[in-house]
Amino acid sequence: MKLESTTKTAAAEAAEAPATEPAPKRTPNEARCINATLSTGPKTEAGKAASKMSATKHGLCARTILGSAAELQQHREYSEALREDLEPVGALEVTLVQNIADAQFQLDRTRAMEQNLFFETALKYTDEADETRDFDADYDQGQAFTFEAKSKQLDLLARYGNRFHRQVIQNQNAFYKARDERRKEEARQAVIEKQRRAESMANWRQESDEASYKRMQERAEAKANQKSSFVRQNPKLDVSDAEYDRLKAQVEADMAAMDRKFGKFQD
Repeated sequence: MKLESTTKTAAAEAAEAPATEPAPKRTPNEARCINATLSTGPKTEAGKAASKMSATKHGLCARTILGSAAELQQHREYSEALREDLEPVGALEVTLVQNIADAQFQLDRTRAMEQNLFFETALKYTDEADETRDFDADYDQGQAFTFEAKSKQLDLLARYGNRFHRQVIQNQNAFYKARDERRKEEARQAVIEKQRRAESMANWRQESDEASYKRMQERAEAKANQKSSFVRQNPKLDVSDAEYDRLKAQVEADMAAMDRKFGKFQD
């Protein structure tokens, strides 16, 4: 009887207790936001830089050039050599030359990856230490097995190689087109400048000839209006030009003789 009363009392207490509210139902987006607050991630700059490369597989689709220090140094040297050879002028040509260098670098890496994947996989089917096995036959068989086992990876690398090769050709064509248009414009501007200089020189010569002709006319008019001291002393004298020149020469000769006689020197 005592146990029964105790059971009833516990059941009565459970019935009298208030019912707890169920947990609110969250949408998937709300759940993801709550889970994101629990994920801190890297806090240092070095950790953040390393975490950016966590999803990197081969780096062929990266926006920036990825590789070892030696590969990046080769890429910089090749870019500088390409700029020296093509001599780009202006931002457009410089960008196209850099695009050529980037695409060629990725193309070379794709070919290297393709060759390494193929030959290293094929070598796994050989054993140089086993003299009982034919290395050439095993290697030929390994190549066939490689085509079958790594067909997906080799096909992916081949498609990447074709993509980078097209980029090289497209950027080369765009660069040559931009350079030819620039050179044509420079040649056109040179012809215009030559014509402008020729016109300027012709105008200067015409102005110079006109100025010279004007000075000659002024001198001729001054000479025509010039009169000797003999004529100034005889303003009413009316003589011909020949007679005027003879009288002028005679007066000048008499003045020169007087200068010599009295010890004066003519200027």
